[in-house]
Amino acid sequence: MKKIITLSIIMFLSAVIVQAKDNSMDNKDQIQQKINTIVTKLNNYEIGKIEIIAIPAKILTRTNITPEMLEKQYVYKLTIKDIRSASCRNIFSEALASLSAQKSSEISDLRLGVIFYYVNNERFDAIYFDKSGKNGFVGNNPVLFNGKFFRWVTSNIQLLSF
Repeated sequence: MKKIITLSIIMFLSAVIVQAKDNSMDNKDQIQQKINTIVTKLNNYEIGKIEIIAIPAKILTRTNITPEMLEKQYVYKLTIKDIRSASCRNIFSEALASLSAQKSSEISDLRLGVIFYYVNNERFDAIYFDKSGKNGFVGNNPVLFNGKFFRWVTSNIQLLSF
């Protein structure tokens, strides 16, 4: 009887551990999938407007800047009214496609945000970066970034000078 109970407990715990690993992987995959979806929609001409907002790193704050704070208190805002016809669309899309993200527990001091809107001006999603471009958010998920996108944005928009 003890062997059956012990075996049942082991099987139960194994199932719980496997499920926890699957959920962790799903969350990681979902974050990267969000970026991939933005790229796909951009390439399919479904994204119309893009807003790039920033607070320069030299401006000091008492607390870390969250996505909500960045959207309310930005210093600079560049709006690409219709990315579909912009000469930089392909290069922008390539840089964005290079971006990879993985889940993080670190809440960063955000300084740059890129907000994507459908052609009908309905908000689709947003990506936020700290001053280094290594940490940030995809939507509401804190992440660690790799890729060329942050560098491309900051090097092509001279006002941002991070």
